[in-house]
Amino acid sequence: MLKKYETNFDYNDMEKADIKKAVLEVMNVLRKQGISENIIKDLELKFKIKQPKTYDLTKSPFYNYANSIGIDITINGHVATATGTKDEMRYPIVAICEDIRKLELLMVDLNLNASK
Repeated sequence: MLKKYETNFDYNDMEKADIKKAVLEVMNVLRKQGISENIIKDLELKFKIKQPKTYDLTKSPFYNYANSIGIDITINGHVATATGTKDEMRYPIVAICEDIRKLELLMVDLNLNASK
């Protein structure tokens, strides 16, 4: 008689919505059984049930100053700190694409050893 082997669970066989429903159900069962909330939070983060906090670019002094003098800043992506933990934070990676004259004026405004 041949041995029957089980394969590892393949997340690719499920739609994201199905994975989310399954993980939410597991989290509910664990809560009812009194399992540590830290374990439940780890599942929530690992399976991206709850999105990590993101730095609000509109509260950035640099972003606001650049915008006030007509320099546009675009978000090209994010970098995360404390990935996979409750303290995870996403910070925007930004790009500035501007006429060199505006950037040189910005240097003067910021007192970065540039002359007018």
